[in-house]
Amino acid sequence: MSIAIRNIEQEDFARIWEMDWSPLIKERDSIYLVIAVDQAPLSFVACDEDTGEWLGVLLCSRSGNGLSCYINHLLVMERARGKGIGSRLVQSLIDQCGVLGVRRIWFFTSERNRVFYERLGFSEDFSFFSPAVYNYVTTEKMALAMSREV
Repeated sequence: MSIAIRNIEQEDFARIWEMDWSPLIKERDSIYLVIAVDQAPLSFVACDEDTGEWLGVLLCSRSGNGLSCYINHLLVMERARGKGIGSRLVQSLIDQCGVLGVRRIWFFTSERNRVFYERLGFSEDFSFFSPAVYNYVTTEKMALAMSREV
């Protein structure tokens, strides 16, 4: 048997998705821990200064080459929505990216969030995806890819 090892490619995504990951630890927990430990400069929490209560969180991870970052999650607690917290969290990320030399921020979102992100300078952008990944994101995930230069 001859075995080849190569870098992963976008076209491999479907196979990765189909794999049985059940023997492994909870992956979502691992992602949050990695972000908290390794990606802290690009992830932010909004808190009530009086109570310490969390009002929102933005979790972001930086690419291996350091030139782009991906917003994993932006969540504003329901009771805190409409107060500009989400915008402030994203603006904190944009500002920090400028300091760290990150050139592009990108993420997936739903159509209902498009206007919010467009007000912050983001636009729909599938330019860096293969046709297979574009098809998956738009038909299976029913999401938009959005990005902006920093």
